Amino acid sequence: MSEDNRREFTRAEVEVPVKIAGEDGAICAATLVDIGMKGLLVQCPPSSDIEDPCFITIDANGGGNIHARGTIIRSIEGRTAIQFTHVEEEDYESLYLLIAKNARDSEKVREEVTTYKGLSPYISNWSRLSQVARRHQPF
Repeated sequence: MSEDNRREFTRAEVEVPVKIAGEDGAICAATLVDIGMKGLLVQCPPSSDIEDPCFITIDANGGGNIHARGTIIRSIEGRTAIQFTHVEEEDYESLYLLIAKNARDSEKVREEVTTYKGLSPYISNWSRLSQVARRHQPF
């Protein structure tokens, strides 16, 4: 089974700058490799250990910055995978739009966000995000 088939949410490949800050204040300037509603993969030398919390700032490609907290879940060959633990409420729409605009199938992203309530542990106001997704037509 491919990694894409195991994912709960579509990943979008997009290269934008990302800053990863550890709790110790160390900052890694990284490049986003791909992103989904529950996490991201960045090109960045490992600077933290697995399960370390971090703060994430994503340059949303002209849509401002997206701020989130996460946990490092994997670091292999200069790539670090981070699972979101919290996305700032005011950044939901920017996160959704960044993913939908860059995904191979934006309609699938829209469907995932409007029908899957498993996002609620990560996104406190899931119903608001669902409304945002319903408002936007596929790209």
